[in-house]
Amino acid sequence: MSGINEISSVGTPTDYSKFSLAVGDIMGANYPGEVSNLSWINAPRTDDTLDGLTDTTGQPLAMTPRVAQLQRYSTTSLPTNEGSGTDESVSIIGDFSQLILGLRTSGIVIRVLDAGTVTDGSGTAINANTQLMRHVVAYLRADVAVTRPSWFTELSGITA
Repeated sequence: MSGINEISSVGTPTDYSKFSLAVGDIMGANYPGEVSNLSWINAPRTDDTLDGLTDTTGQPLAMTPRVAQLQRYSTTSLPTNEGSGTDESVSIIGDFSQLILGLRTSGIVIRVLDAGTVTDGSGTAINANTQLMRHVVAYLRADVAVTRPSWFTELSGITA
């Protein structure tokens, strides 16, 4: 999506400074709301690293005041195998009330097939007919739009 703020090459976080800068980018785009209305989405691996940050005395590292106000969410939907080293992830901070999901009026189409062969993620072939199974095929037509792209910041290249 064009117009979204970007902070690249984050690396392994040692503090919350880049996440605070991400909030600053959104506020600098004339975001009218409170910081507490913004959400922060991470992969669980990134959350683990951030939760483990410590100061020089070994005490848990406090978040910056702005970062501490964010609504924080974790999802495995953010991959951790991106980038040139195939070990990078992203974080997204933004006002998700400005994200629109559009679904075609026909909704979800579901078909049940009693024949055919598919291969699962481990390479095992599954034959519906000979194994007395059914294949379920489901699809929908949808799109996503952001009404205020500058109220989002993507942080990329996180190797935590």
